[in-house]
Amino acid sequence: MRLRDWPVNVIPRNSGDVAAAVELLCRRVQWTDANRGVLERLLEPWFAEGWHVQALLHALDHRPDGSAQNRRGKDETADEFVRNRLRYWFDESPQAETAHSKLPPPKPGLEFGRYLALAQERQRREAPRQAARLTERGERARARARGIARSRVDPVQRGREQAERMRTAMDSLLPPGGTAPEPQPVGSPPRRLRDSTRDIADFAARRSLIRSDPRVRRCVQEIADSGGKPTREQIQVLRGAVLQARQSARLASLDASAPGPDLTPDAQRILDFLENVVDTASPVDATLAALEQ
Repeated sequence: MRLRDWPVNVIPRNSGDVAAAVELLCRRVQWTDANRGVLERLLEPWFAEGWHVQALLHALDHRPDGSAQNRRGKDETADEFVRNRLRYWFDESPQAETAHSKLPPPKPGLEFGRYLALAQERQRREAPRQAARLTERGERARARARGIARSRVDPVQRGREQAERMRTAMDSLLPPGGTAPEPQPVGSPPRRLRDSTRDIADFAARRSLIRSDPRVRRCVQEIADSGGKPTREQIQVLRGAVLQARQSARLASLDASAPGPDLTPDAQRILDFLENVVDTASPVDATLAALEQ
């Protein structure tokens, strides 16, 4: 198994492992100016007593009692920083074998062989599994499922059948002898929309009548000739003219909506046709062409 980086919790045991571990440590703390050779000689005794990169990172940040270590000084080199922080991790108890004995690492590490075995086991466990061969019973089930899929109707036909079932269900809700309403043509706008359109047109016509009323126009011209500052009397006259023009516009709308004189059957048929054409928003050319036939 080939490793791209030295494992952070594996104890280095030879010079090559120590060099890889020191390189990993420098990358973790972003020491671009560190002297790798000095660090290797400094940390080799620690690695020999079971320390690893993860334990060193913890020791550089914390003392054995859990308090925080001081930050790196401005003029402090990387090896001086490591030496000054690791001095708190020497074993100063009377039971220490030598004056250079170290405390146990704050986090236990792994031997490379153990790490390799665990990594291979994890790799085997996470590897994609090959599909097992179907038994005779599984083959029969798959063939049956494929047959059912081939016998199904296409989606378009299935949608039509669903629409037909829905129409039948809706028709069953009608009273005895009742018939379903015919669907409205797509080109015909809703009656509410037609009514609102007529209201807008009626409003525009009334506004046009007010704008063209001679009395209103005469009052506006008198106000403009007087410098644009109307007097109280001019305002009263203009108000009366606008109200009278508005009333005339309403009467004109009522006159237009009032029933006209009686028509012959042929004339009434043409009028009905024209009203239907207006309701369906047919073009004017099509209307005239229909009348000529």
